[in-house]
Amino acid sequence: MASEMDIQPCAVDQPQAPSVIVDLTGQLENPGESMPVSGKLEVDGYSVGDKQLQLSDGIQYDVVLTNAGDGILVTGMVRAHATGECDRCLEPASFDVAGEIEEYYLFEEPEDEEAYEDGFELVGEDRQVDLSGAINDAVVMDTPFVVLCRPDCLGICPTCGANLNEGDCGCADKAEQDYLTLSGGERQLCILARTFVEDAPLLLLDEPDSALDLANRSHMAALLAEFVHASGKT
Repeated sequence: MASEMDIQPCAVDQPQAPSVIVDLTGQLENPGESMPVSGKLEVDGYSVGDKQLQLSDGIQYDVVLTNAGDGILVTGMVRAHATGECDRCLEPASFDVAGEIEEYYLFEEPEDEEAYEDGFELVGEDRQVDLSGAINDAVVMDTPFVVLCRPDCLGICPTCGANLNEGDCGCADKAEQDYLTLSGGERQLCILARTFVEDAPLLLLDEPDSALDLANRSHMAALLAEFVHASGKT
């Protein structure tokens, strides 16, 4: 059964990350010997900061373990396909993960830990190593800081919240128009837009659609619901 990664997992019950145990008993006993290991980590998703990301087919890993004398050096790649929310327009956005793994598992605790600037793990007394932490770290490191549905995403209008990838909403032109020349419905939309961008913790709206036609009432209701959901307003 699939579960979540150990890095701020998305699931409410927050299960532990599945282990990827490699038993080295009778293997890699001499410096220079190496062994390939590949497989798939069955996880549904992970989070980085406030980003919640879903994985369509877990995480594929393909690594080589090498006896480097004082420990086991693990190098290789992880691959996955992740889906999240576009940081500009809030629509679904997907990207491929192709992260590099480089982890060192020492046979014994070192006398000088500072000599290992990139950090290290220890091979267990039973000569086992768990690759799940290294796999998780590689996925997170290859996750883009800004997730976009497409490189030229135009985002949403800061005034009305319309997705600008679907067309010009006209707010930019109306911003240059004298407020007194606007219709009653347009004035109402301006007031609502100003209310949204003020970022007040509590919104008190008394018949906010009273001056709007049927189409704009429906549009405003949808935008208001999306705004409340996205911002956590009351």
